[in-house]
Amino acid sequence: MEEQQPEQEQQETATEGKSNKKLTSEQKSTLKRLQERPKKTIFIPEDPLNPDDLVVPISVNGVTYSIPRGKEFEVPDVIADIWAESYSKTAAANRKIKVQQELDITIRS
Repeated sequence: MEEQQPEQEQQETATEGKSNKKLTSEQKSTLKRLQERPKKTIFIPEDPLNPDDLVVPISVNGVTYSIPRGKEFEVPDVIADIWAESYSKTAAANRKIKVQQELDITIRS
């Protein structure tokens, strides 16, 4: 399991999508609250259909965590919960698509 990054590195990671702009006061507040939250270890599997997709960005209130695929990683519980909900909804949508595709296949004689 990877260790939690020092606060300075975390802030840089958390603002990757901001083009090195300074954090807003809301983002600083959110980051501080996230750092104080209990931690959970998550594992995001590699995506065989997208082998170059090496990280998954997970954001809350303008603070983005870039989570590496294929490794256990410790994050605030809120970030882990966002990932779990997203994964669950994506899986449900994929199941619906598969069912619909199976219904669309009809054999006529």
